[in-house]
This record gives sequence, C-alpha cells and structure tokens, in this order.
Amino acid sequence: MRITFVTTSFYPNKGGVENHVMSVARELIARGHSISVLAPDAHRASDHETFEGIDISRFRATPFVAAWVSLWRFRDVVRNADIVHLHDFSTYIWVWPYLVLFRKKFYITFHGWEGRIPPNPLFIKLRRMIERKSAGSMVIGDFITKWYGQRPTIISYGGVAQDLIVPIRPPANDDRLELLFFGRLAPDTGALRALEFFKRIRAAYPHARFTVLGDGPSKPEIERYIAREHLPIELHGWVAQPRTYLERADVVVTTGYLGILEALAAGAIVCSLYDNELKRDYICMSPFADLIMHANSPEALAEKYHALHHDRTAETALRTAAHSFVLDHTWDRVVTSYERLWQGTSIHNNRLA
Repeated sequence: MRITFVTTSFYPNKGGVENHVMSVARELIARGHSISVLAPDAHRASDHETFEGIDISRFRATPFVAAWVSLWRFRDVVRNADIVHLHDFSTYIWVWPYLVLFRKKFYITFHGWEGRIPPNPLFIKLRRMIERKSAGSMVIGDFITKWYGQRPTIISYGGVAQDLIVPIRPPANDDRLELLFFGRLAPDTGALRALEFFKRIRAAYPHARFTVLGDGPSKPEIERYIAREHLPIELHGWVAQPRTYLERADVVVTTGYLGILEALAAGAIVCSLYDNELKRDYICMSPFADLIMHANSPEALAEKYHALHHDRTAETALRTAAHSFVLDHTWDRVVTSYERLWQGTSIHNNRLA
C-alpha cells in the first residue's frame, strides 16, 4: 500500500512523535509498503528528500492558510495515497482541504498532551471532533481516554526494536552504580527533579555516577544546579545512538513511554517522577506501571529504589517481568495494530497494542 503520514515533526528532529513515526515507517517498508511523510519544514535546506526509503516532503505549517498554500505542491502525496494517517490533531487542520478535495478518509494517532493541567477545553473538543470524523483512531496512553474523553479504536504505548532487547541483567553492585536521565530537558519531564533524586541516591551510594542524556529549555537551569551542588554529573545532548548509554546504566530516570520501553529493553531499572494528576495517570494507567519505580517526589522515589536495591530477590523478579513485557511490545506488534486499524478490524480498547 501507499501510505502517507502527516506529522507535527519528523527527522532530523528528536522526540517521541518523531521516534514513533520513524519506527513505524521502517517496519512498514520492511513489510513491502511505500511510505511518504508530510511534515513542517524544520528549517531544512530542501523541501524534499528521501531518507531510509521514506519520501519526505516539507511545508510551511504556520499560519494555517500558509500550510494550505504550501501543501498544494504536494497534493499528490495525499491524492495518490491508499492510506492517509495523521499524527496529532493539528495535522488535520493542515490537510483537511485536501482530504475534502480528494474525498479521502483518514486515520489518526493522538500523541501525548499539550502541557496544560487540566487540558484546554478547546483542545478537548477539537480532539473529539476530529476523532469522530476519522475512519479509526489510536491514542498513545490510556490517560487520554480519561482526560480528553476520547474513544479510540486502539490504545497503544509504542514499542521497541527487537534487536534492542538484551538478556536479563543481574542487580547492580553498590560500588559502581550507574544512573542515567534519558529524555527532553523540560519541566514536564522532571529533568531537574531527577538531579535531586540522584543527589539522594549518591548520599547512600557515594560511588554512584549520573549521566544526563537529552536537551531542551531546562538545560541552563540544570547546568547551574550541577555547578551549585558540585555534583559529578556528565551532561550530554541528544546522541544518535543512545543504546550504549542505556545498556551501561543500572537505573534510568525517564517519563516518556518510548524512553521507558527502551530502558526496560536495555535491562535497566526504570524510575519516573510525576508532579501533577495527569502525569500520575500517564504513568500509573500504563500496563508497565508495576514494572517501574515511580513517585511524586525525589525523596519518595529514592526510598523506593533503596528498598528494592536491598531486596535482590524482588529486584531480580522485577527485571524478569520487565524483560517478558518488552518481548511482547516490539514495533512489529505496533505496526500489526496499525494494519488492523486500516483494515477495519474491531479491536476497541486493545490496551496491549
């Protein structure tokens, strides 16, 4: 099939949506499908390129009228598609004239939330309206059904590449404990609070080391915190291959679904922090909530980890259960869910997609 994805952001940008769309596209190509992506220009020198067999067309996304005009050059990407699949509700506003013009039905995946607690009522209405117009929908996380009142065809959490899953690792030794923060450096990801968590862990395990992997608006504040507290923390930006860091880490602090799954696949103990009710539901309503350590404060999270680390039987059992979970949550399975969605198979509330 000829499949067109319309997404809010794509390669070379980094993030959860970009990772999700790229991973799904790769797997679909391996299954013999043809993939085109429409995405905002991302300040690229060219408005068209091919990457790993993916045909990428870039357009001006704001204001909306500019998107409609800019997309005219790429109208055939929509017209000739067997499947048009949108990623996040704003993409519908960009392409709706072409969906109407070419009488195209569409599917949509809703990723995450907009950062406001509670969610903006306008966004709630838009999401519900667009979901009703779609031929089928997927949400990334069951919390969306609670906070937005949506009724998706599929509830998914993303996946991991099969080759990233390592054998079950033994519990870490106190004298070489490696911790890693993995994700965007922003208030909603808890990056600064992760440093407070490390400070408490290091008080109990003086030889513990901490690496921060990511970038974002909180980076200057994090740099100041590290300098002020004289913490032995390595601060890196985004790296092309985070796998080496994940497999080296005994503990990974992260909050995004893909980051959690990749850390579990790498055999690490995963710790997550939340500071509001929506983020709590984001974590606690997920199928892996019992496979990770989570709390609403760095102090509580440090206490939980300390208790687990001193119960080797419980830690081994947790690692074993996490390993079994990720074996059943690969991108191959996610893409099968996409194909079933497009085929119209009834899979309402499939929480294991």
